[in-house]
Amino acid sequence: MNEIKSTLDLVMERTKNLTMNEAEKEGHRKADLKRRLAGLMQKYQDQAIKPTELLKHLNELKNTFGHGVENRMTNEILGGIDVEADNDRRLTLLTGYFGLEIATLKKIQDEFKQALQAGKTARIDILKSQLSEHYGISGTAVVPNIETNPEWQQKYNAITERFRIQLESEKKRLANQITENQ
Repeated sequence: MNEIKSTLDLVMERTKNLTMNEAEKEGHRKADLKRRLAGLMQKYQDQAIKPTELLKHLNELKNTFGHGVENRMTNEILGGIDVEADNDRRLTLLTGYFGLEIATLKKIQDEFKQALQAGKTARIDILKSQLSEHYGISGTAVVPNIETNPEWQQKYNAITERFRIQLESEKKRLANQITENQ
């Protein structure tokens, strides 16, 4: 009777003569570092770990992976900053860990919120006026659903894109500053 082999036995038998070259090892190492950093940042964003724990883990990664970790950390931290996101924890990390001045990032975020609010208010006023003129609907209880309005969506996208361009420029400047300080 033939012996039944497990999947693991079959895999081990077929891969016993395979080895990784240095480029493959480095690729796996970089992917591992990226996964770990992404996981740490997600835990930090979700407030599953405290800033002190995060810093401890980041220092451990620097010791384990050596040179180049700070660049990857920078990419991971800055990569998650977006005009529509809650960036407070990432910004705190930039000042606390890297000692960066983040006033420009905060200014861009604040200006984005102000531009959105101003655009939203203007569009609501236009929609209320149109409802009053065309349908005779008016009053304090009238609240147009701006989110379904195509003109608002275009304006929203234009505002968001304008501020994302500014934000990306500032993120590049900060990344360069971190690289220079290493």
